[in-house]
Amino acid sequence: MRYFTKNKIIGMLIILVAFLLILLSDILTRNRNLEAKIKIQEDIIEIKNNKINELETVKQNMDEQFGIY
Repeated sequence: MRYFTKNKIIGMLIILVAFLLILLSDILTRNRNLEAKIKIQEDIIEIKNNKINELETVKQNMDEQFGIY
């Protein structure tokens, strides 16, 4: 009944730890990728809002120029 010798148990533990490290690395990489995508989307929203504000200013200037209030 010495199927699980000390060396086999140590080997299995090393393999298990390596697998868990790979899994953790993958989770952390996905998290960073999601954070980067969120940042890009926030930047796009900010650019769109700036463009909307710019167009509203132009419209307001045109309305004032032509006497439309």
